[in-house]
Amino acid sequence: MTDAERFPLLTEHGRQMLQRLREHPHAPRYTAQCGNRLTADYLRRVLAFEAELNAGSHDWSPGAPPKWLDGFVEMCFRDAPFYRRYGARPANFHDIPTIDRADLSREIWSFVPDALSLDDLIIYATSGTTGHPLTIPSHPIVGACYTPLIRAALARRGIELKSGRGQVACILVGYQRRAYTTPPSLRTRTTPGISNLTCTPATGATRTTARSSSTSAIPRFIPATPSPSRN
Repeated sequence: MTDAERFPLLTEHGRQMLQRLREHPHAPRYTAQCGNRLTADYLRRVLAFEAELNAGSHDWSPGAPPKWLDGFVEMCFRDAPFYRRYGARPANFHDIPTIDRADLSREIWSFVPDALSLDDLIIYATSGTTGHPLTIPSHPIVGACYTPLIRAALARRGIELKSGRGQVACILVGYQRRAYTTPPSLRTRTTPGISNLTCTPATGATRTTARSSSTSAIPRFIPATPSPSRN
């Protein structure tokens, strides 16, 4: 898959950002390639979601379910094979059986709604930090909505996340023996960069490497796992 296929809206500035992250003198050994698969239509839907977040009307009060939950549960019991097997939908939300990793591992396909087109589905392969690795189907819009959610969460603490063309928005730093280390690019209004670093000698990234890479790239925020995981 080419960069044009991974990043349908990639601009020349975005291409230069990717190249800089990939060839940075302190970059780790990247172990995977990834892309956002975000089209112009998908981007419009992401920006609409961000506008809804910024409007501040979330219709969710303590002790009561959000208004969107009823329609979502109805869709699951109508369109998702896994839930359709239960038959009639329980009247009480809390009577719906819970699921676990075994359900996802055994037949992840049964959680994909029938009405959803398979053409643009993407997958996330977990590293197995909390169990055996899983391959989870998702959609380009889901991944792209992380940025508006992060902005909204930071805004609630009075922090404005600013990133734009030629800047690195985020470097995700972890400490795992096995993990994906990638230099993807985000696409919202502009094309900031984002990178996943795993700081262990096995991945070619130590804390010094991460510090050198992140300092010169100057990310706007650095989420991290501060201690080694069991993987």
